[in-house]
Amino acid sequence: MIHAHDGGDGLLDSFGVPGVSAAQLLCVRHPGENIAFTVTDANLGTIDLTYSELREKFARFTAALCSLGVRRGDHVATLMGKSVELLIALLGMWRLEVSNVPLPTGSTHDQMALHLQSSGVRLVICGAEHRRKLLPQGGIPNDASPLVVVARGEAFGYDVAFSEMAAGIGAFAQDGAAPEQDL
Repeated sequence: MIHAHDGGDGLLDSFGVPGVSAAQLLCVRHPGENIAFTVTDANLGTIDLTYSELREKFARFTAALCSLGVRRGDHVATLMGKSVELLIALLGMWRLEVSNVPLPTGSTHDQMALHLQSSGVRLVICGAEHRRKLLPQGGIPNDASPLVVVARGEAFGYDVAFSEMAAGIGAFAQDGAAPEQDL
């Protein structure tokens, strides 16, 4: 339990502000040069991300989500392992007040289809290694298939490349990342 004499008042000052987002609390309010996260990659190497790097990438990603029609209250699914891309995606979704629908990576095709249908997701962000799990019967996307954003690999067909979204290049080229107050 937190008591006022323990400094608990400061928690309300930070976390009790109407309209504050998880992205604001976890990233934006911190000094840019500080290390925000250290992520271990598949080869057991580490990647350090500063708050300013993270802010820049998730601001671009958030703007790209908006350009794809994602709005507050929408559902966006994630099908990927722990990674820098997952972190950027989550912060972007939280900034937009979008619900994350985490899809179990071990699901069968039928289970995946049920998750997608029942949750009403607008789009799916997945690692390239999981892309095939999202294909409908017959292996060809159709009009009922959700838009797929592919991370850590090549996007194909109508898929969108996560790397382009986070970098603000290609179809997501901007004059600069959207200002934080505009998101």
